[in-house]
Amino acid sequence: MTVLLKKTPLVRFVVPYLLGIFLHEYIYKSNLIYFFLVAVFLFIGWSIVVYRFFKKPSYAYRWVPGLFFFLFVFLFGITYSLFRQSHPIGGNEKVIVYGYVSQFLGESPKSLKYELYSEEVIGDSIAIKGRSHKGILYIEKDSSRSIIEPGQAVLVKGNLLPFSKPLNPQAFDYSRYLLRKGYVFRIYSRSEDSYELMNDIRNDNALGFNFFRYQLKRVFDKAGLENQELALASALFLGDRAFLEEDSIRSFSKAGVMHVLAVSGLHLGILYLLLGSLFSFMKRTVFRGILVLSILWCYAFLTGLSPSVFRAVTMFSFLEIGIWFKRKNNVYNSLVASATLILLVNPFNAYMVGFWLSHVAVASIVFFYPYFVKLWNPDFIVFRWLWSITALSVAAQLGTLPLCLYFFDVSSSYFILGNILLMPVLAPVLLLSLVILLLPPFSFVSNICVGALSDLLQYMLAITKWIENLPGAVWGNIGLNGIDLIFFSGIVLSVVVLLYTSRPYSMRLLFLCFIGLLVSRGIRKMTAMQQSQFVVFHKKGNSIVNVIAGGRNQVIASKQVTRDEIGYLAHDFWVSRFAVNPDVEYLNPVDTLPTKVTVNSHVFLLMHNKSQLPQKPLPYTVEGVVFMDSPKVNIKALLGVVQLREVVVATGNKPWLVKGWKEQARKLGMELYEVKEKGAYTFLTN
Repeated sequence: MTVLLKKTPLVRFVVPYLLGIFLHEYIYKSNLIYFFLVAVFLFIGWSIVVYRFFKKPSYAYRWVPGLFFFLFVFLFGITYSLFRQSHPIGGNEKVIVYGYVSQFLGESPKSLKYELYSEEVIGDSIAIKGRSHKGILYIEKDSSRSIIEPGQAVLVKGNLLPFSKPLNPQAFDYSRYLLRKGYVFRIYSRSEDSYELMNDIRNDNALGFNFFRYQLKRVFDKAGLENQELALASALFLGDRAFLEEDSIRSFSKAGVMHVLAVSGLHLGILYLLLGSLFSFMKRTVFRGILVLSILWCYAFLTGLSPSVFRAVTMFSFLEIGIWFKRKNNVYNSLVASATLILLVNPFNAYMVGFWLSHVAVASIVFFYPYFVKLWNPDFIVFRWLWSITALSVAAQLGTLPLCLYFFDVSSSYFILGNILLMPVLAPVLLLSLVILLLPPFSFVSNICVGALSDLLQYMLAITKWIENLPGAVWGNIGLNGIDLIFFSGIVLSVVVLLYTSRPYSMRLLFLCFIGLLVSRGIRKMTAMQQSQFVVFHKKGNSIVNVIAGGRNQVIASKQVTRDEIGYLAHDFWVSRFAVNPDVEYLNPVDTLPTKVTVNSHVFLLMHNKSQLPQKPLPYTVEGVVFMDSPKVNIKALLGVVQLREVVVATGNKPWLVKGWKEQARKLGMELYEVKEKGAYTFLTN
């Protein structure tokens, strides 16, 4: 551990800083000044202690300066994160927004999505002028509307969308994700509303890079690339995936080659080698280094400067600076340095998956690759090349596997095959893309390059689609929680320690982490099997009930719905309950009797459009009655024949009926549980 800290001294800073970032969410922003003052006093105390310690060093108290520094950085992480924390603007009201479109973010079946910087927001209870806020603009699709270019000023009339909490159990918190990305408002412009393109055009700062990226994409378009080939070229070279279809992105993911699709260190490495070849006639001077780094940083900003790109360009900068001063570069120290810089620029990058995957993948490759590549050294160059790619893929996968299972709950079975088939194609694709951008359109050489690039892009799309359709292309549904991730990561780290030191305690650590992972998962599975759960999910336009008991997963819906649609709502919840294969049923539209559902002796009644009240009072108590698909039910009459504890109004009911039920409940002095307003209804029993 001492050797590690000496080689990577910034670890002493980044660890307490990360702890402060993660802890800040549990602290009110009103306490910011107190944490700031405490941090300042700790810094002063640390400075005094360090001065006294080095003036009269005492070995017995060598930990005191370190403790003061740890506490100071920890409080600095809390204070800085609270200071940078974003807060949403309004919600659920009509406003007029004047601002500038920064970039096109993609489209859904019903709307186009843009990044918008507001200069003025005016509403009934909102009046914000003179400050720039980053938000998302949704514009309802219309055949007469074209894509708005970056830098274009717009005047938008629409509705602010609220930043609400997840409405289903264990669902992804999209609102929190947007706030961490710096988006503080969302506005939706319908067809009956309007937006107006203003005469102002703005191309400064980040808007300038987005504008330039959009113009380069238009060069690809004018050169003859079309549809998904154009979208893939923009994604691979410019880092713009807005026009890439979800099916294509899913194919790359299932093939285990998302790192090829996302601009990252691989792309920066290829560009670095190309620049080295291009400037090979120049001596390795500071001027050449500045020229190379300037191009790399411009390309990094052009692609959006994601955490993975920031990490890569920072590491290449350290490498080039080391060459200037003839110093050997420590990869691990460069990794920690890049992580520190990224978190200082934006502390909320600590919550981004790409930040962790990028750094862990590089560290894993640097450590494991030399061990794997030494296992076999074939003489035939093709076998040696294939084994090199295989070793590289396995090394990266070994380190990132715990994170992939924790964040995405899936992993590719054919990641080695995907890398072997696609990695050799990436360098020619990037080179051809660069040539097309530099040459005049429709020239002889440009046409040849466009044809070759089009063929390579079609090959990449076809290969990923083929791998996706192979049997068992992905595996998952493991459902790692935070404790499992710690034990799983401990297993990987134990292997690292074992290979690095060969000390006996590493085997004991490996064994303890393995047993801890089995015990943790065993306890969770046993608890889940002993519990039964009744859930009414939030699903717009449909009423969906889910019963999980003893490992059986039963879904009852009022209308036709696909397994993928249900899984989108409930997959993470099902995985946590160790019940991932649902039996989907539908309410009988002609059955007049309420559907009875029993959950560990607790009875629920499901009433749909044709349901009628029982002819005589039921002899048992009902835990809850769920209104699904607009039943014509009077609550007072219902209480006359059913002894119940709660009435649950699912989504998918007609608004005028819901309004009537609320009025009836108010007169009876009871409260309805409306899923549309409160989120999913859950009932847990042992």
